[in-house]
Amino acid sequence: MASSLGTVFEWYDFYLYATLAPFFAALFFPPGNDTAALLSAFATYAAGFLVRPFGALLFGRIGDLNQRVTEEGVSKGRPRIESAIDAAEVILHLAPETNGHVAVKAWEALGRFTGREHTHLAEGKEHEAIRFRDIVAQPRKIISSPIWSGLEDDHVSYNAGYTNVHELIPWRTLTGRQHFYLDHPWMTAFGEGFTRYEAYDDDKNHNHLVCSGCGAIIEFVAPELDEILTKIALEHEFLVNQHRVEIFGLCKKCQELKADSDRKQATKHTKKR
Repeated sequence: MASSLGTVFEWYDFYLYATLAPFFAALFFPPGNDTAALLSAFATYAAGFLVRPFGALLFGRIGDLNQRVTEEGVSKGRPRIESAIDAAEVILHLAPETNGHVAVKAWEALGRFTGREHTHLAEGKEHEAIRFRDIVAQPRKIISSPIWSGLEDDHVSYNAGYTNVHELIPWRTLTGRQHFYLDHPWMTAFGEGFTRYEAYDDDKNHNHLVCSGCGAIIEFVAPELDEILTKIALEHEFLVNQHRVEIFGLCKKCQELKADSDRKQATKHTKKR
């Protein structure tokens, strides 16, 4: 807001000077040659524009120094990250979903593999950059990137696998993913989870324990669970033909790995104290 107001006042000053330039010419420059006086007035007006780049270089450099590590050490000259907000800004700057320039480069990189042009999916937002203060103020629509197999667009509702179909991007994995699998609730909520292929049986209910750590799937049979689900369906006057239950958590191996990691973290914090 402060930056916007400053720009408005600045350009109002320029507009006011340009409008009153004939009066300034008569007041501040020698009489006798009205044309020369007017040109001199406009030359003064132009000087304001000529010095703007030098001001940007000076104050931009100062601003850059304030955001870099100036102390001696291995981190000198690198970005200064002193708070959680600073770390968030780094992530937002590097992520294609929040930095239009990165998104265009990501689509360009993918195009070198597919032999097709995909940058048009992000070119409209190439100069858009979403900052931490932006997402705190209000939810922001992300920029389309190859990390997702769907498309974030004003004319298309998000649908996993959309770019594979409409951009003719090869299905390089069974999941249709553009790269490695990211196990996160908001990824699976958009249909970006692993696709599982298994024998289909019309008469068989499917119950699975799915490990969020390694992706392992354990199928189990539980008649008592079937009875509970049937009872719930009857209470809602619903006829069940088949059901599928998926319970997410950690398998025994991943539990042990997590416990070991937690112990190491606890030991590390204890040593710091």
